[in-house]
Amino acid sequence: MEQDFGLLASFPPPVELHIEDQHLDHAAKEYIRELNLNKAELKKAVISNHAGAIEIADPATNTIGCCFVASILIDALRSKDSSAIEPAAVHQVLFNFLSRFDVLQVRYVGSLFRSILEEVCTARFFSPLFTVELVSAAIFRLDPSGSVYTSAYLPVAKLALAEDCVDAVLPIIDRDLTFFPGAPTMRHGRPLFDAALPPPYYITKSTGLTDDVEPAHVLEYYYVSGLLYITRRDWTKARKAFERAVTYPGKDRGVSRISLAAYKRWLLVGLLADGAAPTLPNYTLSWTKHSFPRLCATYTNLTESFLAGTSETLTSTVSSNAATWEEDGTQSLVAEVVDAYQRWLIVKLRHVYSRLPISQIQKEITRALTSLNAGDVIALLESMIDSGSLKAELRRGAAGEEDYLIFQEDRALLSEADFAREIAQSHHTITSLTEEYKLVNERLSTNREYVSHMARETKRAEKEKENLMGDFEENLEDDEDLMTGAMQVDNTD
Repeated sequence: MEQDFGLLASFPPPVELHIEDQHLDHAAKEYIRELNLNKAELKKAVISNHAGAIEIADPATNTIGCCFVASILIDALRSKDSSAIEPAAVHQVLFNFLSRFDVLQVRYVGSLFRSILEEVCTARFFSPLFTVELVSAAIFRLDPSGSVYTSAYLPVAKLALAEDCVDAVLPIIDRDLTFFPGAPTMRHGRPLFDAALPPPYYITKSTGLTDDVEPAHVLEYYYVSGLLYITRRDWTKARKAFERAVTYPGKDRGVSRISLAAYKRWLLVGLLADGAAPTLPNYTLSWTKHSFPRLCATYTNLTESFLAGTSETLTSTVSSNAATWEEDGTQSLVAEVVDAYQRWLIVKLRHVYSRLPISQIQKEITRALTSLNAGDVIALLESMIDSGSLKAELRRGAAGEEDYLIFQEDRALLSEADFAREIAQSHHTITSLTEEYKLVNERLSTNREYVSHMARETKRAEKEKENLMGDFEENLEDDEDLMTGAMQVDNTD
């Protein structure tokens, strides 16, 4: 046992030696080779004295060793050796490991790290809330840039949705993703110990830090992200998430059920976020632009009714399609749209008036869904101002005069300090985007599949331009199994 623990403690080399990255790279690989060669003996030693193994393998200084120890303990808990293991000790090891792992060393044990993350994400070891917080923090620690999607994203997002732990997963779903597993690994010739190595170079299938990711996997992630934002009533971010699902590349002239579900919700949250029908970006496939509105005609009609400006049309559309909302699991969102109708009527008055008496506002919204007296109107205005949805100020009229509302500018004037902060933030964003652009350009310019894909897309765009009204064939992908979990959660709204 002493010999096995001696091997466990033989890495890393003393810091005072100032070893170069190339030598650390070799030392890490040699250490892993020795651990694998002696894995059977090491397993016996860890199980018989896991307290000693835990003390030796500090995750902050010896992440590789700690990763082996954690993996052995997890396997032991599921086997006949479980009686010799204290679950509380394993929980502590997992918490320490995922909270304190060295971001350079973990690149050498990617497959083990990923398997541990997947085990923790089952919520077998911690409460769902704590699990989501721990896994999200580990993902962020692995990639502070937030640019690389990994196979861990969807499981933690689905757990957060199922267990209503939305705030805990925000550090993950708030990120703008640029790189996805599956593309050919970029050649760089730099050791994994290089602290300046960009995340796309080390978060790859070859290092094991991520598994392969199918397109449907990413598509569902964007859809689930939209549902998570809905639970927070963050309509703007929900719209963006659903838009990513709608515009995500799919099979030629194919329509995914997830994409359709996302499109329906994209229309609804667009009304809630902006009081207007959302528009798809220019890069959306023309097939999507032309087929989705027809396939989701009920939702398109609801959008038109909302914008028509008469409550009768809206209430008629909502009531006559109640079965559709129930079948799609969108009842709660449709109810939100109906509730927002009156509020958006008030907000839109600012485009016509700068100041308006309460009686005039009351008159303007009498065509809405419910009639309000002056007191109700004032209460509604106060709630909208407090929530930030209405930029205005309520003024009390002088003796004998009526109360009135003064609309304010959407954006207040910035102080010099605030302006300087915004400029600095913009500069930082541009610098980050420039670096990501270089990495993306490097990856795509050497990818034959991408070059061929772009050539095919150009030819297809030319064909579709010639015959936009030509016959087409609808191909609804059979991904019901993929949607089952997410749709069941959504239907509980």
